[in-house]
Amino acid sequence: MKYPSIVLAGLLALLSCGRRPQPTGSASFTVTNHLSPKGWVDVEETITLDLKRGGALTRLLPMPEGTDNLLLRQRIDRVVFRADGPNGPVLPFRLRTGDYWANIDLLNLKPGKQVLYLSYRILHPHRREGRDGVFVWQCPASFWNLTVTALDITWRVPDTMDPKRLKVKNAYYYSETVKGTVTTGKNSIRFVATKQHIKPGKHVEFTLTFPFEGIARNGGTSSVRELTVQGRITLITFAVLLLLALVALFLPARRAISLTAAANWLYPIALAAILWGPTVYWWNERNFRAPGDSNALLSFLTNPVYILFYLYFAYLQRKGFAAWKRNAYYVQLAVMPILTIPFMIPGTEFLLFGLLGLPALIYWHRREIAWQFGAGVDVIVEKVNAQGALSLKELAASVQLSDAQLENILRQNPNLPVIPDYAEGSIVSMETAAMREQLKVCPSCGGGSTVTVGQALLECAYCGTPFSASRKPMAPVGETGTDSRSRRRRNRRDVKTPNGSFDLMEMVIRTLRDPFNPGVARDKPVPFVVEGIAAFLTTAAMGAFFYAVLLGVVFLGLETFEGSGLVSGVFMGGVTLAVLGGLGIALIAFAEELRKGKLYTLLQILLVLTAPLLVSLVALRKIWTPLCKLHFGEKDPRSLEALLKEKGELSLAELTKELDTSYGEATDIAAYLAGHQIIAAVYDRVHARLVHRDLYATMSHEGSCASCGGILGVHHGKVACQYCGTTVETAPPLEAPPA
Repeated sequence: MKYPSIVLAGLLALLSCGRRPQPTGSASFTVTNHLSPKGWVDVEETITLDLKRGGALTRLLPMPEGTDNLLLRQRIDRVVFRADGPNGPVLPFRLRTGDYWANIDLLNLKPGKQVLYLSYRILHPHRREGRDGVFVWQCPASFWNLTVTALDITWRVPDTMDPKRLKVKNAYYYSETVKGTVTTGKNSIRFVATKQHIKPGKHVEFTLTFPFEGIARNGGTSSVRELTVQGRITLITFAVLLLLALVALFLPARRAISLTAAANWLYPIALAAILWGPTVYWWNERNFRAPGDSNALLSFLTNPVYILFYLYFAYLQRKGFAAWKRNAYYVQLAVMPILTIPFMIPGTEFLLFGLLGLPALIYWHRREIAWQFGAGVDVIVEKVNAQGALSLKELAASVQLSDAQLENILRQNPNLPVIPDYAEGSIVSMETAAMREQLKVCPSCGGGSTVTVGQALLECAYCGTPFSASRKPMAPVGETGTDSRSRRRRNRRDVKTPNGSFDLMEMVIRTLRDPFNPGVARDKPVPFVVEGIAAFLTTAAMGAFFYAVLLGVVFLGLETFEGSGLVSGVFMGGVTLAVLGGLGIALIAFAEELRKGKLYTLLQILLVLTAPLLVSLVALRKIWTPLCKLHFGEKDPRSLEALLKEKGELSLAELTKELDTSYGEATDIAAYLAGHQIIAAVYDRVHARLVHRDLYATMSHEGSCASCGGILGVHHGKVACQYCGTTVETAPPLEAPPA
C-alpha cells in the first residue's frame, strides 16, 4: 500500500502547482495575411504593447486537422520574432505544438510601451467548401490576458482572384461579433474594428471565404515530404518493424516469437517519442493559461497513460509467449486494432500508428509459429499412431517442441485420439491402449474398451465418456439438445466459479490477475477465433481499468485544488472511475458471453464496423464458418447428424473440412457433441472418427458375425465382420441410458 500512496500524493502535489505571474496591460494588432497561389499563407503581425507588468505571453494559433488532405494537418513554419519591425533585432521566443494548437511563446517582455513584429507561414491552411476555400485566422486567441484596443486586418489574395467573391465574417467569444468596417481593394479585403475592446482571455475568429481556383491543392509543400515530416517517428518505427519482420520470416519459429516479444516494446517507445512534444507543450502551458481556464496538467498526465497501456500490453504478451498461451498468439494477430487506440489523439503520427501492426502479419501466420502455440495438432496424432507408444521427450523432439510446450498443447486439447501419461512421461495411441487393457463394454456407446486416466477414473476409448469408480457416466446424457427448450437451457448456464456461483467481480479480479487464463470451467469448447476476440476484449478492458484509476485521481486533484473542493473532487473522480471501470467490466462480460455462445449479431456488427482494420475482416470470415455458427446456435446440430446418418461415419479429417476448422477444434467439438448426446453419435477416439449411434446399436443387438462368429465393427459407414467382411443390417437404436 506504501507505493500507491506515494504515487497518489505525488499526483495531488503536482496538480496543486501554481502558475507564474502573467503580464498585464493592453495591445493592438495590425495584421496582413498573404494567400499564396502555391497554397500556403504568410502572416505578418505588428503588435503594439503597453505593459504594466512584464513577463511572457503566448500567441495561440488554431491548428485544425488536415483541411485539404486527410492525413496531414496545419503546420507553422518560418517563425520570425523581432522588435520595431521586420528589420529590428531578433527577440527570444519558443514554438510549441500540441493537439489542436500551435503556441508561439513571446519571452522576456519588459514593462512599458513597445512594438513587436511577428511573422510565420501556415502550411495546409485551407478548408474546402464546395468550389470555395476557407481560411481561418484567430486573434488574439484564448489565454492572451491583455485587452486588445485596436484591430486592423488585411487579407491579400492572388491577382487572378475576383475580389467581389471575398467574404469576411467574425465570431467574438463564439456568439458575438466584433463591430467594424470592411473595404475591398483590387486584390485584398480589409477589416478595421471600431471602438472595440476585446477582453482578456476572449478570442475572435475571422473566417475568409474565397474562390479556390488558382490555389495549389498541396498546401504549399509536397504531400510526400510533408507526410514524412509530420509522421516521421511512426514511419521510422514502421521501417524498423518491417525490417525485423523480413528477418523473422526466415528465422526458426522460437526465435521469431522471441523477436516478436522484443518488438512489442517498440510500440510504447515510439509512442513516447511521439508524445514527447505534446507532453512538453502541456507542461509549459500551465504557465500561460489564465486562472479561470482548465488545468493543463490534466492533458499532461493523460499522455503517459497511452504509453503505460502499451507497456502493459508488451508485458502481457511476453508473459503469454513464455507460457505458450494460445490466446497470446491470437492477441498478436489482433495487434492492428490494438494499435489504433491512439487514433483519437490529433496528429498524423497517431493516424498512422495502427499501421505498425502490419509488419508482424507478414510472418506471424507461418505454420511453424502457429504450431508452437498448439495449432496443427494432427501432427502429434500421426506421430503417436505411427509409433504406437512414445515418451513425451521423444515426441517433443520429433515435432520440434519443448517438453513444456508439448504438455501445454496436450492439456489444451484433451480430446485428441491419444492418451498421455504425464506422471510416467509417456503417450500411447488409442489402439495400443485398448490392447493393453482388459476388454470391457462401455454402457454409454457399447465400445469394447475402457482406459484408466487417473485415480478411480475410467474413460471409454471410443466415445471418450468418463466414469467414476461406480461406473456411472459423468457426462450428461439423455438431452438431445436439438429442441428449443434444451437449447435455451444450455444458453442459460453461467460460467461457474470454483464454488459453483457466478460472481462478476470475482471474474474481473481473476481476469486482472491473469488475463490469458481466467480459470473458469467451460461447458463446451470455444472456437479459437472466438477465444482470440474475447482475449482482445479482455486486453481492452485492462486499458479501461487503467484509465479509470489514473483519470479518477486526476479529476480528484483538479476539483480539489482548482475547482469546487474535495466533495466535488470525490464526485468527479468517482464518476470517472465508475464510467471507465464499468466499461472494463462490460468488455469482460462481453468476452464471457461470446465464450458461452451468445451475442453473435452484436459481434458481427462490431466486426463490420471495424472491417477497415483488416484483422476484423479475417475474424468476420472466421465467425461465419459452420463451427462458429454451431457455437452461437445459428447452425442446427441436426444438419451434422443427418450427414452422419447418411454416411454412417465421419473421420476427424472429414469433420475438419465440413466445419471449416482445425483438427484440434474438430476433436473438441466431436467429443462435445457426442459426449453430451447433442447428436446421436459416438466419438470413436480409437479410429479418430464420429460414428452414428445406430451402427453401435446394431453391433450390440447382433453380438457377433452370423457367418463366421467374428467380432463386428464399423467399416466405411457400415457394420461388418472384422474377419469375413459380412455386413449386418442396421438394428433399431438402443435407448439412451438414464441420466
